[in-house]
Amino acid sequence: MIRKKFKIYLSGSALNDLHALAGFYKKLMFHLAKGLVIELNETLSRLQSNPASFGQGYDGKFGVINLRKYPVEIYYTIDGHSIIILSFEHKNHTINKWIERV
Repeated sequence: MIRKKFKIYLSGSALNDLHALAGFYKKLMFHLAKGLVIELNETLSRLQSNPASFGQGYDGKFGVINLRKYPVEIYYTIDGHSIIILSFEHKNHTINKWIERV
């Protein structure tokens, strides 16, 4: 059986989050920003291939994925065969800021 890959869309706010995170890590050390991008790509690829393996973690409607090497969470929702990324959150920042975007 061939699984259909889901399409991933970034909300405008998620794109802003991503730029802010990359800028934060780039200021610390360039290789940290590069590592963040690599891990995000790997994580989003796994999500795209098999979103059911991550489950719906928040209120049964939204999922959350923790990156392995960075204190970053990805909040998302699934609509049909589309995955909408709502937010990229640093774990040490405001909790549940993303929920206001829904």
